[in-house]
Amino acid sequence: EGDNTSNIRNGQLDGFSDETLVNILAVSKSLCDAKFELKVNDVRFVGHPLSIEHRTEKEKQSGISMFHLVFAIRAEASYSIILCYHDFSKIISLILKHEEERVGYLSQQSTTLLGARDEIENLPESQQEHPFDLALRTSLLAQEIEHIYHNLCRDGEVRQYINKWVELSFCLPQKLHRKHFPNILVEPELIYECLENLKPYHALLLLVEVPVLLDSLSTDASSALRRLIILTSPEKSLKTLAVDLDLSLMQVFQLTGHLLYWGKATIIYPICENNHYVLSPSLTLPISLDIKNKFFDNFPDENLYEVLTAFNLPRTIILPPSQNHKQEQFLDEIVFLLKHHMIIQIHTYLCLSIPHVSNSSMAHWVQHRTKHVSISFEVGSPISEKSDDTDGIVMNDFVKNTIDNPSKDNAKDILGHLSAHEKNAVLAVPASKNLEDLQLFVDLSKYFDGNHHIEEMMYHENIGRSALVQLIDKFRSILIKHEHEDPAVSMYFRKMETEETEHE
Repeated sequence: EGDNTSNIRNGQLDGFSDETLVNILAVSKSLCDAKFELKVNDVRFVGHPLSIEHRTEKEKQSGISMFHLVFAIRAEASYSIILCYHDFSKIISLILKHEEERVGYLSQQSTTLLGARDEIENLPESQQEHPFDLALRTSLLAQEIEHIYHNLCRDGEVRQYINKWVELSFCLPQKLHRKHFPNILVEPELIYECLENLKPYHALLLLVEVPVLLDSLSTDASSALRRLIILTSPEKSLKTLAVDLDLSLMQVFQLTGHLLYWGKATIIYPICENNHYVLSPSLTLPISLDIKNKFFDNFPDENLYEVLTAFNLPRTIILPPSQNHKQEQFLDEIVFLLKHHMIIQIHTYLCLSIPHVSNSSMAHWVQHRTKHVSISFEVGSPISEKSDDTDGIVMNDFVKNTIDNPSKDNAKDILGHLSAHEKNAVLAVPASKNLEDLQLFVDLSKYFDGNHHIEEMMYHENIGRSALVQLIDKFRSILIKHEHEDPAVSMYFRKMETEETEHE
């Protein structure tokens, strides 16, 4: 039964005669200049018919008054894909309308196509060929449409001139991004969401070699985009890039959005020695032959699987001193792995952990705190020297801070927004006796909700990594650390994993 109602066979439209297509796709003038959508069985027709207003009576009699360029896609295609095809149909139609009004391009091509049909009909049956074959030899418009179709199916992007005059640029992000990440479906809405979460401390990682990317740009592409492509580096933040380009941060964001949409770049955190990388949870094995060949072309002396093994556990980009001669190549390998999302960077996030403590359970809480006070709170940089508190000193500090500390009033003022038990817990930390440390801790407390990594704190609070890590170490007894990828960077892949789970 399913086969009887299917109009798709081997990926091609099937079961519609030319006359049927003409009848179902021809529209009245009242339906022009609006979205056209028609579903027949498992095929959805999407287009944007346009009418043409001729300026003279002669043009009206000899020219085309309306036309309709239609895409036939699978009926179950997502709404965003349908919108993309409608937008593409509208863009092409507006270009053709412009050329018709400028030089009568559609009318000329229509005459050529009708002439090809008549020529075939006048030939003996044994010499007749398919009208489409003759049309492709004689009609520039037919050649342009064929070129558009094949480029869209093969690459997901189209860059060409219509009538050798107007440039047409379009891409299907869903198909483009699959070339770099075969296991994901990137919807345009996801790209917009990623842009909304873009921060000045993020960096741009080009997925295409610079010379190739520059050659693929439109002839009228902005000079700012070209300069951005040349100057961008995986070690350079968008803020630094804006300074180097002498552009506003918003302009850099807009150019970044263009490269993201066209599948030419992805977002990472700038590569630096403090970064920790680990195997991506979306890494699929076995690795495709295409990726293995690309890796071999770049690193002929390395084995891709052996390189990946180095990231079984989170690690930095720094090699041991005995392998210093391989450091530069190792950085290049990391860039390659990031481009293909085979590894991810993990960031450190912090949560404030202050239990409700009553007088009766105070001693147990202090004992628990004492047990964990010596735990190292490493976050990618050397941390401050730990205090040599003993159990008795800890208890005395707690009592001193909460009962008779001379600076208690000042400390309470700094902690004004906290509840009573939270104040007592914070003041129980020895470092709270230093009002500067206490003030900085309170200033940073808004980030201790598990949603902000330490690099974000560094950027927004203009604080160095060393100073931040030392503070975290001093207050480690009331902080919980967890590590994962930056959601803004992993947005595409989180979406993929969610969809796979739902399908299961």
